[in-house]
Amino acid sequence: MEMLLGFLLPPIVEAVNKDIQNEPERFIIAYVVCILLACGIDWQAIANAHLVNLLYTISIIAAESNVMFVLYWKNSLVRVKLQTALKTANAPTTTQ
Repeated sequence: MEMLLGFLLPPIVEAVNKDIQNEPERFIIAYVVCILLACGIDWQAIANAHLVNLLYTISIIAAESNVMFVLYWKNSLVRVKLQTALKTANAPTTTQ
């Protein structure tokens, strides 16, 4: 489950980071999303105070999403099209 989420996470993080241009801020937001997803998946580890299991889940999701981002997403045409679509959707429209 963690690897599947890591695989699917880059487009989701791209949508969350649509207005942020600063790379360190984008990284922090991506890592926070990984932590939140890990807490959602492994909520029993939080309830039972098994923090090692939670850290394992966080590291798997973060590593997998980083690998997917660098290998397949960073310079892809799909990313450019998604960025363009997100900017177009957020652009103010003028009415006459």
